[in-house]
Amino acid sequence: MNRILAIGCQNLRRNMMTKLYTFGCSYTFGQGLDDLPKSFKNNPTPISPSKLVWTNHVATALGYELVNLAVPGISNRQIVHIVLNELPYIDPKGKVIIHWTHIGRKMIFTDDPSRCNGPGKTFKNVRHNAISHIEKISPWIKTETSENYYKHIGNEFDWCHDAIMLMDYIDLKLKQHGVSKVLHLGPAVGANIDSISTLLNGLQEDLYISKMYRDETVIHLMKIDKAKHDSHPGIKTQHKYAQHIIKEHGEYLNG
Repeated sequence: MNRILAIGCQNLRRNMMTKLYTFGCSYTFGQGLDDLPKSFKNNPTPISPSKLVWTNHVATALGYELVNLAVPGISNRQIVHIVLNELPYIDPKGKVIIHWTHIGRKMIFTDDPSRCNGPGKTFKNVRHNAISHIEKISPWIKTETSENYYKHIGNEFDWCHDAIMLMDYIDLKLKQHGVSKVLHLGPAVGANIDSISTLLNGLQEDLYISKMYRDETVIHLMKIDKAKHDSHPGIKTQHKYAQHIIKEHGEYLNG
């Protein structure tokens, strides 16, 4: 922790006005950490991301102002939706880190209130129109849509192909907006997949990610400790992951 603060002090003046925008799911929001409620369901007031999550450590070390736009439980398609929704408000001189989530999560847009099972107005770090009118499709959601999707449609080949396309698309959109530093973090290809090329069985990997700056290190596999309330990464794991990002990508982000 002292090393992180020391580096932060060195960089603070140079990067004081620079924003670090981070996107992702619960791993980037900090679910389970001590400064957040045990459960987000039926919470009376909107919740902000944890101050103990790895994004805060990275921002402190590099001297950036953090704008954490992560939302727990979302899919990669919804991460893209949030990035596009926030794009007009992103300073092109800022830096962006996208921590992609599990590739098997999906979502569809719907105007049917009975099918909307998204986070609603629970989280105050993102604009409501980025998280409304959404039906989430995930293994833990016991709806007819989710159950039929995993029974009849979902497969790892399709998930991985879709994840790469989404990553490549949003990387292009951010670069077109003028953001020069975009870091993509796993687990975009899933914790049990050795490599993108293995899963895609011959599809040319460089068609999708040749110009993308990536890191496939997965935070929830570091497993130093668990968060107090659930199985999410704990305080020590948050620090270790932050140190990895600073060591491996600090120079890139500051460049």
